[in-house]
Amino acid sequence: GKMEMGEIVEAYDRCVNSSGVLRYRTKRGWVSELTRGHGREPIAEVIQVWKSDGDTDSIPIGNTNKRIECRIPDLCSVGASVLARLQNSYSELFSSLSRLVIQGVRSLPV
Repeated sequence: GKMEMGEIVEAYDRCVNSSGVLRYRTKRGWVSELTRGHGREPIAEVIQVWKSDGDTDSIPIGNTNKRIECRIPDLCSVGASVLARLQNSYSELFSSLSRLVIQGVRSLPV
């Protein structure tokens, strides 16, 4: 089903699909962390993490045909994910700025 902006749900499983997008399983189905397509903007946010009984940190629990299933990430994995997102954002920003500078230079009278 569809979810509304700002809606809070509990996820009890997560996996990375064949496109490399992290997905969370909720009672209403799977929710992607990022939008589809070229932009890949974040659409889901983890607001609280807790450790259940018998849970282990970031241990893969299976590999199906099109996804890798794993449990709650450790601090190192979360940090790497944040840094990867920042790197992607900076790359897009610098690419846009360089296009802007090139267009500005081309518009100068010779």
